[in-house]
Amino acid sequence: MNIIIRLFLSLISILALFYVVLQYLFPIPCSQIISYSIGNVDKKFGLSRDDFLRSIQGAENAWEKPFGAQLFAYDPNAAFTINLLYDSRQKRTDLVRVAKSTLNETSKTREGIKQQYDSAYEKYSRALKVYNTHVQEYKNGAFVWETLKQEEANLNTLGDQVNKLVDDENKIVRTYNTKVEKFQDEFSEDSEFAQGEYNGKAVTIYEFTNSKDLLLVLEHELGHVLGLDHVQDPFSIMYYLGHSNNTTQSGPTVDDISMLAAQCKKTSFGVFLDWL
Repeated sequence: MNIIIRLFLSLISILALFYVVLQYLFPIPCSQIISYSIGNVDKKFGLSRDDFLRSIQGAENAWEKPFGAQLFAYDPNAAFTINLLYDSRQKRTDLVRVAKSTLNETSKTREGIKQQYDSAYEKYSRALKVYNTHVQEYKNGAFVWETLKQEEANLNTLGDQVNKLVDDENKIVRTYNTKVEKFQDEFSEDSEFAQGEYNGKAVTIYEFTNSKDLLLVLEHELGHVLGLDHVQDPFSIMYYLGHSNNTTQSGPTVDDISMLAAQCKKTSFGVFLDWL
């Protein structure tokens, strides 16, 4: 009997130890506020640490407000960090942005020349119509030769302006087409890459196109910090493809919050089973 009691007590001790270790290694989701600090913020992004912090706080608020509880807290001494790391991904995005800006400026220049051409051609057409009328009147002896010669000179000047604008437009069109071809050669290939990463100890953001995109990437990675996995819904913050997220969506969807609520109901043992 004593042996059985000792075995029973040993089993209880082992289970208790297992429970303590389980609680430590696999804490209950949402049971503790997650503290974070700002780690590396690469200057190449042109974003200050304060601006980066404001973006992070906007992302955490996007989860906390609909969930109805504080989930994150900024602590400059926290071991868990959120970082901005500039690498080939952001470099490519910056090059694409510059290339698109150049194409837009070239397109605007072409549109400006076209408007000048339309205006000049209209003036030329009106002048030509008047000139032809006056030529007929001159033939009938009802118009002065000197005035007709002045109109002819003016008509030639307008014609030269029209022809020059045609040449200018053709040049800008060729320039634009060349830039489009170069852009397509360099950037036409689909490029799927992780905009951010959560490795259990830190969140690192590698690429974003603008402030709204940065907010979406941060919301996505904070979702991973909360224990959420990727989903197939393109409207979800947790959609598995970056940049393909519906950028009209602001914050987590109802399904995102439902997933978080389900995650927060898990026990340490449930988290352990997910890990397995």
